[in-house]
This record gives sequence, structure tokens and C-alpha cells, in this order.
Amino acid sequence: MDTYSTPLEEVLLEAIQNKFPDYHIENPNQEYHQEGCRRWQEETSHGMSYFYKELLPKMDILVLLAFEDNMIGAGVYGEANKMVEMNKPIYEISRSGNIEKAVLDENRKLSIEETKKRVH
Repeated sequence: MDTYSTPLEEVLLEAIQNKFPDYHIENPNQEYHQEGCRRWQEETSHGMSYFYKELLPKMDILVLLAFEDNMIGAGVYGEANKMVEMNKPIYEISRSGNIEKAVLDENRKLSIEETKKRVH
């Protein structure tokens, strides 16, 4: 979320599209995704369930971006973990645009509170 609506976001989206030209990129930085989170928050008190229950099951792969210190936000880590549970591949993109297969490391996961401090 720290790259939303920045020039870096555009660079990273282009790198993802170049790496996976046959896939449609589902960028979470879209108003309809924010609306989905609000809807789930109102209906269930769990806004992130929108991603886990509606969006991720429709996806084939996930590309995650860590913060500059290589730590992964709680939500992104949870989404990546859900993809692993569904036997779907996950990749990690660096801030320079390099994309490689990802392996989740619990030591890189931030708490919800730590994540919020970085994006608000």
C-alpha cells in the first residue's frame, strides 16, 4: 500500500505485465476492491475477507511486494499464505522490478499494528 498511486506502482505493474504477459493484473489499488472491503467490513466485521474469500480464489498467481526493509505487511502475507494453501504459486517483486518465486518466511511477517504504522 505504500506504493499506491505513485510512479513506482506504475513501474512495478509494467514489470509484472512483462513477466506474465498472458495474465490480467488484478491491482488491489482499485476503488472496487476498496468497496468490496467496506462491504465485507459492514456485513462481517472482517474487511480483508473480501480478498480471501472473493478475490484470491479467482486468481492464478500472486505477486507480493515487501516494504523497503524486506518485511511483509500482515495482509499481504496472509494473502500469500492463502494462495499457498490453495496450491497456487506466489512470486515476489523487488522495488527494482525483479520478480522471482517466493517462499514465505514467518520472520518477515509484520503484525497488523506494525503494518498500519507503515501505510497510514
